[in-house]
This record gives sequence, structure tokens and C-alpha cells, in this order.
Amino acid sequence: MSHFFGCISFTETTNLPTLKDKVLNYSLSSFKADALATYQSENVLLVNWYLHNSPESNKNTTIYESPQYVLVAGCRLDNRDELIELIRGNDTSLPDDSPTDHLILMHLYEIYQDKCLDYLIGDFSFVVWHKESKKLFMAKDHLGIKPLFYYLTDNVLLFASGIPLIKTAFSEPLPLNKWYIAKALKKSLQAVEDTFFENIFRLKPAHYILFDAKTQQLNEIRYWELQPLDLSGFPTESSLYEELNRLFVQAVVSRTRSHKNIGSQLSGGMDSSAITVLLARNTDVNRIHTFSFVLSDKTLAYSAKRKDEQATQQVILEHASLNKENHHLIDDFHFQGAFEEFELINKVMGGHANADTVWQSTLFMRAAENNVGYVMSGFPGDECVSYRAGKFFYDYLHKKSISNLIKLLTPSPLKGIRQMISYYATKWKLNKSNTKIKDQSLLRTDSIYNKPIELQNSFVFQSSFRQILKSRISAVHVTHRMESETLYAAQYGIEMVYPLADIRLIRFVYSLPTEMFRPRDYDRAVFRNMCRGILPDSVRLQPKLNGAYTLAFVEYWRKKKMNSLRDYEVLDLLDMFQSKGKINWDNPDEPRSLTKCKIDYLINLNSGHAGK
Repeated sequence: MSHFFGCISFTETTNLPTLKDKVLNYSLSSFKADALATYQSENVLLVNWYLHNSPESNKNTTIYESPQYVLVAGCRLDNRDELIELIRGNDTSLPDDSPTDHLILMHLYEIYQDKCLDYLIGDFSFVVWHKESKKLFMAKDHLGIKPLFYYLTDNVLLFASGIPLIKTAFSEPLPLNKWYIAKALKKSLQAVEDTFFENIFRLKPAHYILFDAKTQQLNEIRYWELQPLDLSGFPTESSLYEELNRLFVQAVVSRTRSHKNIGSQLSGGMDSSAITVLLARNTDVNRIHTFSFVLSDKTLAYSAKRKDEQATQQVILEHASLNKENHHLIDDFHFQGAFEEFELINKVMGGHANADTVWQSTLFMRAAENNVGYVMSGFPGDECVSYRAGKFFYDYLHKKSISNLIKLLTPSPLKGIRQMISYYATKWKLNKSNTKIKDQSLLRTDSIYNKPIELQNSFVFQSSFRQILKSRISAVHVTHRMESETLYAAQYGIEMVYPLADIRLIRFVYSLPTEMFRPRDYDRAVFRNMCRGILPDSVRLQPKLNGAYTLAFVEYWRKKKMNSLRDYEVLDLLDMFQSKGKINWDNPDEPRSLTKCKIDYLINLNSGHAGK
């Protein structure tokens, strides 16, 4: 992804040249960039680092500026042809020879201002500075894939595509967000905008910010919400599946625009397998590199059934006629110890983060060794497009559809009755997982944060199946995970792409009739059916939970980390932990103890104390 940083100063005390040197020095050792450009005026500093991964992106060598505006961005636009046609209908100054995505954004904003977001399809976060009016516009894509953070005080507004870039502006540690840390220790639901630091916020997905530097007023506005489409133009189920297939192919193909090699995270599951096959059908197979987490002799014992997905991976390689020499197996991390991993987390994520994906770092390192520009992922398929849909019957009860309830009860009355009981039991908040989460809490019960967090009800009942789909794809962890993978990939000049997060595909799936999701001989009915002709049946019809544990080496790595942490003493500077002192690694709750060590160590780093 393209990184960017900006500073709007409201006083004369901010030394912009010194700040510029600090962020440029930080970038040299933190992420790869093919080009760099800066803009500076009396009170404004903007920096954009560019990656040249797409065919026209090597033209990105300067900050995009017009007489009125300056733009910095990290973006990939998937409907370029539509946008170019739209712009040329209003503005003939757009170059004819493959304009960059950044330049398209600039022209589109000049014409439509904030309404430009209505036309964008893709992954983006961008900022536009209005030179005359002294106003700032910041926007983020629909699901929050491309990161954008900001920090606002009476003296300055800082914004960047990564928290560490904001931290470089300060010589002293920033105040930690104790509520955020307490929620992490208690495994409580976080707000999507909150971060490890008290005054650093994440711009919410599908939102934009208007900021007036004269009045220092900041307004955050939602510009999009997932809503059902009118599917009356698709009168039959077969026509719906035909369109689903077209949208799926489009979602993959629109993300293949690169002169570099393209990677695919081939787990062996249906999502990644289908993406890999479509990628092979639409790209030179010799440019495709697949990456799979697998077991080895040393990690086999950490999989209960001693099983991974290598057999399925081989089926897909043969089915798609891929070059097996370009299939890369990953069975361990490259870290030497726990503290090396923790320091990388701090370097990339800026501190503790929800849904941290540091475990992907080794994959990205391997991908960079093979000149990969984009890496495709099957996430977040399970959250919408390939959802198991076990709660399809919620719609029957929500709409009080007697005919459908009879159909639910007819094949298996006892099962149908249990499903109906579960609906009302869940509606009345009889949620068994709450007890489990309470047992796993690392937050001290006498902490001032304990009771307020406990009283916060993070459980929201979704009364219909469509509400469930919407809540899943809009969940906090979806944004946080994609953002985290994006940042770890950026270390190596790689961009993450998510075909199953394509808004065009998600909107269509969200709008489908409930009956299409109803399990018959198999669950995940919509995705399995739309993959006819894409996946071989041995993969398409495989059970979702087949006993394979591809990431069993994560358990192996935890054991290795425990050995390097045996002498670590939890300092608990914030007085939040259930206990402090040395960790008892013989305790069966080892992963939670690791979490305590990780959070404590990162607190120490960010509080100006050396971790032990």
C-alpha cells in the first residue's frame, strides 16, 4: 500500500522541517517504497510514499496538486474505466494515457467533492487539503481495509496510514488508552475507532471527516451503509447464480492489475481455493505464487488429528494447472524469540492491536522474495459471501412466516423445535459465551475499569438473517484484521487484496432471498453452488470442519515463546492485571498468560521503560 503522513499546525511552535526529517528517517527502516514525494507550506506538511505495483503506478513520483487542492492517498480503484469515463464527461484535462489511481481521485474530488465517494469501488484512504479555505477532507473505504489514523489537539492535527508515523512526531511517550487496554484484558468488544493510545483514533469504515483548520471543528460523517439491492431483474435462481459468478470473477480480475507476480494465500479451504482457480484462469500461471501454512515433523504433534490441507492444496494446483515450483510451504515463523515478535508488532502496529496478524509476516517475507506485488486472501469470506448460514431460519421467525416454519419443522421436527427455542433463548440474552469470556479475563476484578466494562452490553441480538449478515461483515474484527494484514504486507512493498470483500459482490449476496442460504445436503449453500464449474467437487463439497489444523505451528510457536519468556516479570505499570510477577508457564491457561506478557511488554515500550 502507499503510505502517507500529514501535519496541520495551528501554532508557530511546530517545526515542520524537523518533523519531516523524523518521519522520513522512520520510513527508511519500516516499510518499502518505490518513490517518495512531499508538500510543505507554512503550516502544512504532507508526505506520500508510493508503491509501483500496478501498470501505471510508476508515474506516482510527485504529490498530486491542483491550484486549489493537495491530495495524499493509499488506494487501489477497481472501477477505473467507469471513473475515467465519468471524469472525462466533466473534465477534459485528465491525461489519455492510463492515469494513476491517485490522479483519478484528485480529478474526481475536484468535480464532486465529498460526493465522489458515491462512485468509488476499491480499497482506499485519502486526504485532500483545501489550500485557500484551510479545510481538510479525509475518507476511508467501505470496509476499512486501507488504514487511516488521526491525532488532534489544540496545537496540531496529525494523520497517517499507520500509528507509528504519528508517534514519530513526539519525543515523549504518548498517553496510553487505559479503557482500550482494560477491554483487551477483559476480552470485551472494542469500538472500531479506538486504539492503544488515548488521543489516536482510527477513521471509521465508510466514513469521511471534514475538518476546518480555522475553527478546529471536526465532523465525522457516514457516507455508505450496506443496503439490499432490487433483484427483480433476476427472476430465477439460475439467473441469480449467473450474476453471482460474474461478480465473483470480476472481484478477482479487478485485483490482478499488476506487472509483478501475484500471490494467493492457498489454505485449502473453499474460499482461497476458488480465488486461486479464478486467478489462474485470468492470469499467466507462471506469475502466480501460492503460499500455504502446513505442518511439519516438529509441528505435527500440535494438530489434534495430525492433519493439514496439503492434499487439498495439491488438488487445486493440478485443477488450476499451476506451476508447482511456485507453491511455497510455510511451517514456522522467522522470529528468533518472543521479544523480536513483540518489537515488530510495536514497529508495524504501533502497540497492541485487536486482530493483530503478525503471524502473516513470514508469508509476506517469502512473497517479497518472489517479486510478488499483490497477495490475495480468502478473508472475509466466512463473514458474508461464504457464510455457513446456520441461522437462516431467523427470518422465518422474524417475519412470522408460517409456511416457512412448517417447512423448517417437516423434515426433522425435533431439530426444528430446537432451532426455534435457540432463537428465543438468544433473544433473551442466554449467551453461554459470556461466562467463558469472564473466566478468561486478565483484568483485575478490583480494577476501576472492571465494573463499567462488565455493565457494557456488547451482545446485540440480530432478529433476522439479513441483520446477522450485516453485523458479521461490519464487525470490528473484520476491519482490524484487514488493516493489520495491510500494514504487515507494506513492510515488504506488498499490497493485500480481498476479492470476497468486494462491495459489489457483498451487496448482491446480502440481497439474496433467504431460501438460497438454507442448508440442504450441505451448509454454505450459496457459495458451494456458485462455485460449480470453478472448484472440483472433492473440494467444493468438502465439510467446513474437516479436522485439519493448518495453523498448528502457531501452537508450536507459542511453546517456543514461552521458553524465551520464562524469566520475564510482568511489571503491571497500569495496575490492571489479575496478578503480576513471574508467569507460571505450567498453568494450562498458557495462551492467556502470553497475552498478558505481550500487552505488558508493549506498555513498557510505550511508557518509556525497557522491557525485561
